[in-house]
Amino acid sequence: MDVLSHLIDALDVRGRLDLRCEFGDAWTADHGELTAGNTPYHIVISGQCLLEMPGGAGHRRLNTGDILVLPRGSAHVLRNVDDAQHKELPAPVQQRDDGPVRVKRNVPGNEHPDVEILCGFFEFNAERNSFLIDSLPDYFVVPTGSGPELENLRALVQLMSHEALRPRIGAQAIINELSTALFAMVLRAYLETQVLPSGALALLTSTPMRSALQAMLDDPARDWKVSDLASLAHMSRATFARAFTRLSGATPVAMLTQLRMERAVLLLRRGRATVAAVAEQVGYKSEAAFNRAFTRHAGVGPGSYRRENVSPDTTSRAE
Repeated sequence: MDVLSHLIDALDVRGRLDLRCEFGDAWTADHGELTAGNTPYHIVISGQCLLEMPGGAGHRRLNTGDILVLPRGSAHVLRNVDDAQHKELPAPVQQRDDGPVRVKRNVPGNEHPDVEILCGFFEFNAERNSFLIDSLPDYFVVPTGSGPELENLRALVQLMSHEALRPRIGAQAIINELSTALFAMVLRAYLETQVLPSGALALLTSTPMRSALQAMLDDPARDWKVSDLASLAHMSRATFARAFTRLSGATPVAMLTQLRMERAVLLLRRGRATVAAVAEQVGYKSEAAFNRAFTRHAGVGPGSYRRENVSPDTTSRAE
């Protein structure tokens, strides 16, 4: 199984599509921050809208065919493009629940909306997101309006939109299964069509590096040598080290440490293991060495981190 499939499979993703928005004139859709394990997505079927992230973290126009994904459930606002700031009140929204997905609409029944958007969620086990989800940006957009490499993704979106409009037998189940497939396809499109910054995800675009990355993901506690990883990539030690660092912006040793620390964060948040046990599970024979490495990574020691991130009763059971 390739690295991306391995990471997606580990998340046990389940998709769902539960809303179709049909808006005109002035409108605003304010989406609050979601709990871990919930990744919202929006597909612009027709028209345009604006994405606004809180605190000036992002501002982008979304066009027909764009798919917006917010991996960590970040708060965001979608609104109409033109003159929203001059409208005193948005047009009233009506909701219809007689189809496979809910429909929200603020235009008369015989009037064509300015924008149509499908909205749904990818749900996964939040305890398994330490690498893939955390390696993604707060949001990303995959434009599917053109390009032969995105033909299958466009076809999937069209099928989802088609099923969402018609109350046929099994429509909801079909839509949710298509939504689950959408997660993998949109991530592949993101990796294949956009210039990635240096980092762990950039390694997925290199066949030799994927082998080394997969090995580290499969067994982060192993005492990996650069020569071991280079052998998996079928490269010399020096060539592998240079290529890995050039692509990811980190040395293989630094990347392994990062993966170990992400795993340690996950285990500490669970609160079910002692610091010593966590140290052993991520490859540190000395608890003192683990404490130093974790403090450099998180800014606090592992004991303090666990106390601040799990409930007191859970922490007491792990002592």
